[in-house]
Amino acid sequence: MKISCFSLWNIQSMEKKLLKLKEINSFLKKINVKPTIFIFPILFGLLAALFEGGSFGLLIPTIKGIIEGNARFVHDMPYVSTIFSYIAPEYKSRSIKIFIILVLMTFSCVVLKNIFQYLSMISTSFQVWRFSNILRKKIFERYLDFGKLYFDQNNIGRLQEILTGYTRQVALQLKDANNCIYSILVLVIYIIIMFKISWKLTIFIFIFSPLFALMMKKIIDKIKKSSDDYIVNYSSLLKNLSNSLLCLPLIKAYTYEGDEKKRFFKESNLVEENEFAIDRQRELITPLNEIFVMVLILFLLGMVTYFIYIQKEGEVAGYLVYFVILRRSIGSFSAISRFQAIINAISGPVGEISTIFDNADKFFMHEGENEFTGLKRKIEIKGLGFSYPGKSSGLKNINLTLKKGEITAIVGPSGSGKSTLLNILMRFYEPSSGSIEIDGEDIKNFTLKSYLSKFAYVSQDVFLFNDTFKNNLIYGLENISDDEIAKTIKKANLEDLICKLPHGINTDVGDRGVKLSGGEKQKLSIARAILKNADILVLDEATSSLDSLSEKQIQKAIHEVSHNKTSVIIAHRLSTIKHADKIVVLTEEGIVEEGTLEELLSKKGMLYKLWEEQKFF
Repeated sequence: MKISCFSLWNIQSMEKKLLKLKEINSFLKKINVKPTIFIFPILFGLLAALFEGGSFGLLIPTIKGIIEGNARFVHDMPYVSTIFSYIAPEYKSRSIKIFIILVLMTFSCVVLKNIFQYLSMISTSFQVWRFSNILRKKIFERYLDFGKLYFDQNNIGRLQEILTGYTRQVALQLKDANNCIYSILVLVIYIIIMFKISWKLTIFIFIFSPLFALMMKKIIDKIKKSSDDYIVNYSSLLKNLSNSLLCLPLIKAYTYEGDEKKRFFKESNLVEENEFAIDRQRELITPLNEIFVMVLILFLLGMVTYFIYIQKEGEVAGYLVYFVILRRSIGSFSAISRFQAIINAISGPVGEISTIFDNADKFFMHEGENEFTGLKRKIEIKGLGFSYPGKSSGLKNINLTLKKGEITAIVGPSGSGKSTLLNILMRFYEPSSGSIEIDGEDIKNFTLKSYLSKFAYVSQDVFLFNDTFKNNLIYGLENISDDEIAKTIKKANLEDLICKLPHGINTDVGDRGVKLSGGEKQKLSIARAILKNADILVLDEATSSLDSLSEKQIQKAIHEVSHNKTSVIIAHRLSTIKHADKIVVLTEEGIVEEGTLEELLSKKGMLYKLWEEQKFF
């Protein structure tokens, strides 16, 4: 048996649509949202569609009665006659009253249709924005669960757009989709009435309609391509925007503003072209649909003329209502095409959001169930190895013991993996091989919350919120008294700075602490670690942004706060690690030296070479 090209295309098209709907359903399952949340909008839409059909159904006897000047025929209408038997038993003999009742019933149907349509619209609006809110919160939760390595490899601008922009796009598309569903429900009611009036005309429409569907396919495919191109170009635009704003001093230093403008303008133009292409293609659907319907009406007028005057079939009243319904159904007919276009347009944002809910390459940190109560004896690093994705270099077979109460300094050339080692100790990265044990137990067995609660961390990149000085100081800490804050400010030598700030400790520090100098930000970060008073201090180039005087002051504060505590320090300035109990020299080949400052200097090895290079400090 041969299958026609149209039938084959139709089957393939249906399969693609079903696949897209399955993808959306799968996406909803990933975020634990049931499609049934849209049941009330659809139910209200169905009731509105039924009353819409009822209003048109009542128009036929009303118009027929006006044309014939007699309304006695209503007793032959199955449902209408039943209604009249209750509200107007004498309707057979009083035509005027029948007309009044028909008009009131039609008006009531119109009112009820609009009430339920309004309920459908507001319930849709409530559900889609609620869905958008749920989606935003779930994405944010996912972000917080991802490992640090994920954010090292992904552009923050793109992640922000997924969280805020794409969730809004999906919500708006779902709102349009629900409106399309309502239009399709109305169309079903229209078709039932049209079949009732003339099944021959309706069959002709169904035969003629596939030609229009073929014409729409190309437009819908273009919308899908434009949507996919938009996602790619918009992500690229956000990436370069983020790079430009973060590296603005570098751009100005090299007077590269002109080239940055050209690149941004070029990508912005591509985004504009994609946005306009999507709108242009979507807006083409309605006029093409209207032209199609008008051509169809002209054909149908010829057929109706033939039916009435040649075959003496049908009534003028019925055909008048038929054409009114057909004319009103223009939007409903286009709803099918618009629904397909929405499914295609939504696929891009849904695809991007879906990647957030996939577990591939998210670098989740393994978390145990045991509570970490604190370091009692030592931290043992056994055969530790780590390499970044796509890179062969990294940490290799690191074996190291950190004793309780000791200060261990890690030094070495740039790129040797010093910060990476601390990131693994802080549970930001999972090691590729080996393990870290505390008092004989793998740190993976502890809950992250209990484990990290015993650490105070100061990184070379100071992390500050766009908030007050005080809120940045006490971030993550609870039940901190003003007396504790005052003592910490004094220890960190921040008193002069606080006095200079316009609102004292309640002054906003700006985005990423832009209102503070590099040294002031570093002091604040160190003060935060001091205030936490944790058992284990981890300092990654903690004094790198300080001048000599401030460095001495902070070193004194660190020395005080590290008393009877375990400290791990990465230092570029070797003069800051004179008081370390143990110094570890790390290179790309692993640990090459280990011992006290005097021991390592006497060996005249790697540390001695680094020390000699920094003598002028």
